[in-house]
Amino acid sequence: MKSNEKKSAPSAEAIARQDHTLRSDIRYQNYSLRSIEKSIDQIRQMARGVSSDAFYYNKALKRIGSSRFVRMEHIEEIFALLTSRKVKVTIHTFVLAMTAFLRSGDYRSSLIYFERLMESYQNGRFTSLNTVALTAGIRTACLSNDLDRVLQIYEMMSKNPSCTPNSRTYQTLIRYFSQFSFDERCMEIISHGLDSDSNYTWEYCALLFARVGRMSDLRCIFQRCKDVWYTPTTYYIGIIAYALRGDDEFVDTIVRLQEKSEKKQNDAHGTENASAVKSEEIPEDESSDHFYRYIQDQWKQLASMAREYAASSPNPSEGDITKVTNWFPVGVDSAAQWTEIAQHNVCLEIGCGSGDWIIAQAGKQDNTERNWVAMDIRMDRLWQAWTKTVFRSISTISFVGGDARGSLGTCPDNFFTTIYVNFPEPPTFYDDPHRFYNTDFLKTINRILAVGGEFLFLTDDARLAIDIVTQVYEHDIPFEVQHKNGKPWSKPPHSYAASFFDTFWKMGSQCSRYFLRLRKLEHM
Repeated sequence: MKSNEKKSAPSAEAIARQDHTLRSDIRYQNYSLRSIEKSIDQIRQMARGVSSDAFYYNKALKRIGSSRFVRMEHIEEIFALLTSRKVKVTIHTFVLAMTAFLRSGDYRSSLIYFERLMESYQNGRFTSLNTVALTAGIRTACLSNDLDRVLQIYEMMSKNPSCTPNSRTYQTLIRYFSQFSFDERCMEIISHGLDSDSNYTWEYCALLFARVGRMSDLRCIFQRCKDVWYTPTTYYIGIIAYALRGDDEFVDTIVRLQEKSEKKQNDAHGTENASAVKSEEIPEDESSDHFYRYIQDQWKQLASMAREYAASSPNPSEGDITKVTNWFPVGVDSAAQWTEIAQHNVCLEIGCGSGDWIIAQAGKQDNTERNWVAMDIRMDRLWQAWTKTVFRSISTISFVGGDARGSLGTCPDNFFTTIYVNFPEPPTFYDDPHRFYNTDFLKTINRILAVGGEFLFLTDDARLAIDIVTQVYEHDIPFEVQHKNGKPWSKPPHSYAASFFDTFWKMGSQCSRYFLRLRKLEHM
């Protein structure tokens, strides 16, 4: 068949009938939507009655917001019912709406409701705002990557005595600013006095101190952790930072602290599990046990590599990551920056996670002439991926942080020879025009690929694979879709290295794989 001959889009319904996992997903989504509709129907009945107390409406709104399948039209109807009954909408009502959208991953709608809250405040509906509402606004703006809005809300809270920042506000800001390397802002917040019981906040503080070289502050984190549990990534960052400085003694100290913390947790967890299994006869989860052992093996390998690196590399970089490799923590904002990375034979992985897959690819002998770019929106994962390349002496991978859509928008045409996406997060709703892998994004992928270059996409979600192929056909994006056995996907080739999530899911029941191979055509 000629490459420019168009195929009809695959039938989602036909594939759904054959795919057990897909059938289960669709049933679960339909069940959740019916539950939401049932709750809204109760609110309709309440509105037809005599109740005009916002408390009952807020309670129903909270129940609806607990589902990740909540849509804009659901919240809009509730607010319309409140208006029709002349119920006084409270600040808490807006916060519940914002939280519902955050839980479903619809950050855009959450930001819309925050703007409505601010508009109501400016119009005099509310005499004052409170810390909870503005902290929810900061979280919404952070997840929407709206830095200007984050700074604006933070400034408002700093000047208004009725809504001063609390520990939750500072935790949210530290995570956001640290993730995108806004180090001065982070240090400013920490200077106010950080009193946090959030393990993840300490993780981001450790990342900040390691990056800016405040080793005494980083050491204090681990010296106070005798009776405190930290996330594995916190320990991970610590051994990396001290290994880079050749301090194998403190690397060993952190490893022992991590092992002690892990043993303490295992003892407590084992006791709880034993009683639960005995009383309720809950079977053990074999896949979880295998996954746990896999993580432990990875940790032991990393600890061993860090010790060896620290002992043999006296102060190689002073911990400055920019001196070791190309590092763009807040994205690439110009074509010139892209050419700094490489100018030929460049491959890209979007959503590299902790780097297992791209490092395995770059380490192959037949790939040593290629240049690689690893992108991820989460700085902690990018940090993990980078350190693995340092310990393994791989110098052909560059790292780009932030939202891929922003950085790839500045990329020159025909820049990449191959683009990979492995196990992305599926969207909650496949008809959402703002989902990540939408038509505009696929057109960008096509633009930055060289003619004949390939876009390789691996997922365990059949609906996501169907959605991408359907968009290619319906919008005439110049890709040739490889078909096999009458389907627009195949199993991944044996030479395709495993990613972290691939290894995880193979241990459980999530074994379906949908491998798309799209080759860029010169024209349709």
